[in-house]
Order: sequence, then C-alpha cells, then structure tokens
Amino acid sequence: MSILARKTKDPRGASDADDQDLLALAFSAGHTRLAVISLHPGAGARTVVETLTAEALERGIGIGVTSVPRVGLAAEQTERVTGVSLPEGAFVATACSIVDESDALDPLERIDCHTPLGEICICRMTRAAEVQVYGPDDPAALGAVVGRLEARSQGFVLVGGAWERHSFASPEVAQAVILAAGATYSGTLERSAAAVRHAVELFELSRYEVPVDRVLREAIDQSTSLALDRNGRVLAKVSTNGSDPCLGLELVGEELASVVLPDFLSDAFLAALVRSSVCCTLVVKDATRIRVSPVYLTAWLRGGGRVAVVEPMRVLAVATNPTNPTGPDNDARQFRSLVAETVPRIPVYDVRLDTAVEEEAPRWKFWG
Repeated sequence: MSILARKTKDPRGASDADDQDLLALAFSAGHTRLAVISLHPGAGARTVVETLTAEALERGIGIGVTSVPRVGLAAEQTERVTGVSLPEGAFVATACSIVDESDALDPLERIDCHTPLGEICICRMTRAAEVQVYGPDDPAALGAVVGRLEARSQGFVLVGGAWERHSFASPEVAQAVILAAGATYSGTLERSAAAVRHAVELFELSRYEVPVDRVLREAIDQSTSLALDRNGRVLAKVSTNGSDPCLGLELVGEELASVVLPDFLSDAFLAALVRSSVCCTLVVKDATRIRVSPVYLTAWLRGGGRVAVVEPMRVLAVATNPTNPTGPDNDARQFRSLVAETVPRIPVYDVRLDTAVEEEAPRWKFWG
C-alpha cells in the first residue's frame, strides 16, 4: 500500500480500502508545483513535506523542496528557519549561508534574489539529513526559485509555509494546495473540521462569470478599486479605505454589480460592507488575496453578497493531524472522518495513521 494512499471515507473513517494516492492524484491532474499550508501552528505541514518527498524518491520521481519563512522580527531571522528531514537525492532551495554550514548539501546554482539570510542556493541532498530550509518570501523571487527547482528535479516541487503567509500559494507559484490541519485547530473536533471547511471554501472560490482580467490589471496599475455593472463596464473608481469605505459604492447606485479590488479583501472593508446597504460581488485576483474571518464572510454571504476570483485555485487534499501537544492525542480516524464528511469533495488523509506500523507510528512534526 502506498504511504500516502487515500482511505475510502466511511462514517467511521476506519476503512483500509485504497483509493488514488496523493502523488498519483497530483500527477494525473498535471500538478507538479504544490503549496503545503499549515492552517495553524502545529498543523503538521512539515510531516506532509517529508513524507511526500520520501514517497516520490522511492518511486523514482524527482522532487524539490523550499519553504517560506515564518512571520517574525528581522532580529529573529534564525528562529524563522524550518528544519526538514530529507532523503538523499532531493533538491532543496535554501539560503546560501545555510548551505555553507551543511555537509549534506551539494550546491548547484545561486539564484539572484536576496533574503535576510543572503542569496538562495539550489542544492542536492548528498545524504539523508535534517536541513534548514529558508526560501524567499517575495512572490516573484519565490516563483523564480520554484521554476529552477522544477527544472532541476524534473518532477514535483513542494513549497511549505504557514497560513499567515499563504500568499506564497498563489497561482504564479503553485498549481494546487495541500492544507494541513490539526485536531487542536479549534476548541472541539467538530469546530476544527468546520474551520477546515472555511479554508477549503476560500481556496476554491469560483471564477467571476464576467471577464474582468483587463479591469483587474487597471485596478492594480492605479491602486484603486473599480465598481462595475453586470456587463463588466467600469462605473466609477471607489475608495475602499478610510473611515467610511462604503460611501463611494453606495453613491454608485443600483447599477452596481461588482467591485474589483486591486489587492486584499480585508476584515475592515468586509465588516463595513455587512453594515451597509451595498450588495454585490467582490472580485479579487485569487484566493490568497482574501484575509477575512469566517464571521464576516458568513454574514456577507447570508446577506446576498458574493466573493469571486479572476484566477481560481485548487485544493488537492487535506492532511489531518490528531496530535495534541498539551495532552492526550485525539482519535486519528475520528478526526479524519469528521473532516472528510465536512469537505466531501476533497481527498482527506492522515500521514501518521497511513504510515503506521505495529511497533510505533511516526510522530507528526509541526510547522508553525
């Protein structure tokens, strides 16, 4: 049985029947650049990256790995570096200063992009070891690094990172997303599963039915939001900032069908919309541009509002983690089953459960 075989989702989450495994799913869909996102501290994305890397190389598939630094102060850069256990033959993109201190990394090329820890170097693992992985956080630089990793590996590229930096998963960088979530995501297993559903729904927002690619470029170039009618015609430039961000939209009147935002959809703007008389479709470039809490999004949707994207994304799978760092672990099958029932269209698996052996199951590793 494949290490990452997806389990058939029965009500107990306990079936051992195989389905298409994650690597095969990604390969069949043509997705070779994957973002692995920790939805919260301790979600276990590092375990997903390590397991996928080992599985790919066991099958003779090349693979490259990098990560986006965790959020932190400039003075704390060394604490933002992620240690990842990788096998011989894997390709890694990390800071050159880290490469100089490791005998497990064979440097192949430097990438002309600067980080607080120096330039980025593409390397090959000469032996199995834990290495410090520190990639760029600038989207353009990250895209260039992923492109070089893909060229070197001739296979998959995994980009790991945390939810608060999830812009790294944009379509320019990744073709699909794997979400890692733990049972301690929220107060109960049920609430944790519901939080996973919210994340999946955000990442799988539909493309806006009216072609607005040109309008989006105009909004970005002018750093302003544009109000459109139902045919995509620009009605007005509007400010979505300030003390009354909805005033301009209310003045547009009944012709208003959508608002194209040049950057992010924020809690401040959405909360103001919920309290206003405005009802329309909010359009952003892609799902990584949405930074809103479930309570405001739910209120907006229940009031008849919509949110759409210009570039849709795909959630390839959800990885569940039953580990409780502060107490007894949760039931792995129960949590996997709950998440599977909550997001029935998405493959759900548990790396720790699916790689378990009789002596001892592998421990989850956390990625904050």
